[in-house]
Order: sequence, then structure tokens, then C-alpha cells
Amino acid sequence: MTDIGNDPKPIGLLPFYFAGIIYPRRSWLSDLRLETVLQAGDLGHALLIEIKVTIDRNSIVVVAKPTKPILLEAMKRWVEITVQNHLARMNFATARRYRCELEWVIPPGSRSIVQLPHSEASLLNMVDADARLEPVLRVMYMSIGADSVLFDRAMRDLTSVLESHSDRAFYCYRAIEGLSHHNALITGATERERWASFRSAASCTRAEIDQIKLAADELRHGKEFLSTPEDDRTYIRTTWKIVDSYARYAYARSRSA
Repeated sequence: MTDIGNDPKPIGLLPFYFAGIIYPRRSWLSDLRLETVLQAGDLGHALLIEIKVTIDRNSIVVVAKPTKPILLEAMKRWVEITVQNHLARMNFATARRYRCELEWVIPPGSRSIVQLPHSEASLLNMVDADARLEPVLRVMYMSIGADSVLFDRAMRDLTSVLESHSDRAFYCYRAIEGLSHHNALITGATERERWASFRSAASCTRAEIDQIKLAADELRHGKEFLSTPEDDRTYIRTTWKIVDSYARYAYARSRSA
């Protein structure tokens, strides 16, 4: 399979053709056909991509044409953000929740259909499923108990990290902050002691957390904050390392109680 998300070469100015599925399949969209022209860009920068979105029942086709050369990974990310924003408006208008999975792409100048890599796989770079088995089992046990509400909320925030394309830092930080409250609950740490106690339990530094907090604060206050794909990978890898370490600590503590 060709992973276009990791191709470092800039693309030309010919269009990309993306295709995917709108979920849930049995929905209001079953009898709908929409065609919309959108523009993808960020505040203070030149227009990057002209995007045409066609939704026919539960299928989506996106024609994305850049107005200047950008990396392939950046193209895929802009399309994902733009489609997610488009669906968010539809969610508001219909009071329903729709999500999109872009699965295929025809690159510029090609007649071949290429399967897109999963965004979360490229972000986390976790290709060894066996290596994730032990943390999975640990957090499954951690989600059981009277003090599990805060832990489970953090797990839901980490799910939102994987689903979101523009608010990843926000959900990363909220998950970490939620676990700091979970730690205070099980250790009896005061509000003044909470962060120092959590950093000790999670074997992390203040600098690691503050890097994520800086990005999260802008998003939390409703400001524009566009991170690069490499920024996202850093936020996510750091968050997963902190959560893995904390879950190891909290699990061991619960087993010894």
C-alpha cells in the first residue's frame, strides 16, 4: 500500500481526487445530494486549497486543487479539516452527528487509486499491535471502580484526539488535566499539590505538559491555532507516553491497595 501521508515531495498544482464514506450509513443523508465549493486556508496566510465537496447519499467525493505547492501530508490534513468543518455545520443544521472517513485518493497525474493510511496510525506510529497489548489490558482494568469516572473521561478525550483534525492539543491537555484530578482523588493530594503529585506519578516533566498546554489554551479560548502534522505527532506521542506511565502507576497502586 502506498502511504501518501508520509511522502515528503511537494505536490503540483493538479487536483487530487479523494473518496470516502459518511457515517452513520442509515441516516438523513440517504436521500440527499449536496455539492459545495469550499476554500481551505488559515488566518493570515494565502489561500492554500480550493475544494469541491460532493455528498451523494452516504458517499463523499472531494476534488482538492492547491493554489501553491504543499506537501502531500499537508494536503490530506487540509482536506480532512475542511470536510470535518463542513460536516460540523451539517451536524448543527440537522441536529445529527455525522462523521467522514476518507479512504481513497487518486493523486495528481495518476490513474491509480491509492488507499489512504489511517490518520491515527501515522500520528502515533504504532505499527506493533503486540507492543500495545499490555497497556490496553492495563487501562481496561483501570476503567473499573468507584474512582473511574475521571479516568474514563480522559479515555474519551483521547478518543477525541484521534477523531479531531484541528483540536488535538486541546483534547490531549484535557485528558492529562483530568488524570491529574484522578491522581489527586486516589492519593489525597491537595489542589496546591495536584500537579507536582501527578508529574511524579506519571514520570513526566512540567515542560512536556506545558508544551501541550500552550497550544490547548489558544483553542480553549476560541482562538485560531493551526499546528503542523509534526506538532500533532509530538503532542500525541507525549500525551500517550504520559498516560501510559500514569496508568502503569495507578494500576499498580490499585493492585497493592
